Amino acid sequence: MGSLGTDWLVLDMACILSSSKVWLELLVRSWNTTLQSSASPIYAQNHTWFEAWKPAQDGLSVVIRQSSVKAQYYALMCLQRWMQGNEILHLNWPERNIDYDVVITSATLQKDYDTIMQDVTVQFFCLTNAFQDTRTSFSYSSTALDMYLTDLIDVDIDGVSAAEKAKQEQSEVNSFIANRKQFKNTIVTFNKDGSINIDVKVKMSYYATTYRYRLFLTYDMMKHLEKGDNTKTYLDSLVANGQASLTSVRHSKVE
Repeated sequence: MGSLGTDWLVLDMACILSSSKVWLELLVRSWNTTLQSSASPIYAQNHTWFEAWKPAQDGLSVVIRQSSVKAQYYALMCLQRWMQGNEILHLNWPERNIDYDVVITSATLQKDYDTIMQDVTVQFFCLTNAFQDTRTSFSYSSTALDMYLTDLIDVDIDGVSAAEKAKQEQSEVNSFIANRKQFKNTIVTFNKDGSINIDVKVKMSYYATTYRYRLFLTYDMMKHLEKGDNTKTYLDSLVANGQASLTSVRHSKVE
C-alpha cells in the first residue's frame, strides 16, 4: 500500500502533456521560459500617460530524454501526431507550478548516430500561462506547418540500425581504397575519380590473357572479391548488370 502511495506521489509531481484522449509523461532534463512585461505610452497635449505594466509569458521549452531509445521514439511519434492535428494540449507540472494550455511549435531531435540517446527539445506556445487563465488566440504560420516534414524525424529504431550499418560498411570501403589494399589473385590499381581497376590473369598452356575491369567498389563487391573465389565469373556478372566495365583484354606468352 505504501509503495502504491509513493508511485502516485511521483506521478502527481511528474510533467504530464495530454490531449483529450492521450497523456504522455515527459522526463524533463531542463526547461526554459521567458517572462516579460511592457507598458505603452499615451501622449496628451501637455502630458504623457502610461498604461499599467502588462506581464506576458508566450513561450516555454523543455528538453526531454525518455527512459529508453524506444520510449524516446514513441514520444516523438505522439508529439508529431499532436502537431499534425493542431491539438490544443494541457501541460501539467505541479513541481514547477505549471498548469497551462499549450500548442507545440517545434519538436526537434538531432540525428547523431554516434550517440545512443539524443535529447528532444520541445517548444510550446502558451495559450494560458502564469498571468492569464483564459486562452489567447494562436494561428499557425506556414513555417510552423512546414516543420512537420523537417524538424521531426521519421526514422524508427530499425532505420537507425540500418543507417549505422551502412555507415560502417562505407567506412571499410574507404579504408580499403585509402590503404590501397589488394584482392587475391588479382592486381588492383586506383583511379583519381574513386574507381578501381582489377586485373585478372587467366593462364593457358602457352599464353595468358589479362582482363581489366573498372568499377566503383561497394561493400558487397569488396567482401566477395576478398574471398578470391570465381573472381572472373563474378566480375563478368557485374559487367552484365552494368555495375562494372571490361576496359581491356591483353594476351601474353607464358614463359
